[in-house]
Amino acid sequence: MKKINFIINGLLIFTFIASIIALGLMCRELSGNLDVYYMNFDIAENDPDFAIELQTFFSTTILREIFSIVFSVLSVITSATVFILLNFKAWKQPKFTENN
Repeated sequence: MKKINFIINGLLIFTFIASIIALGLMCRELSGNLDVYYMNFDIAENDPDFAIELQTFFSTTILREIFSIVFSVLSVITSATVFILLNFKAWKQPKFTENN
């Protein structure tokens, strides 16, 4: 049973770390795409075709990234919660003390 708990804890820690890395990468990508969107916003006011293209870029790329960020945050919270709940019993047990 201890071997299974060790494997489950390892997978939960891996999921937690991978989700945090994915969250950071997605936030960086979102920041770059928002910069592109706002830098080209002035050009889009004068060119209606470019405005439609920029709106399509915004709706497909940026909203998809926000959706991915939300699920990455949920994955971080879930893996941390499951890890704590699985190990709560082990942490609550008193430590061995030697009585003389």
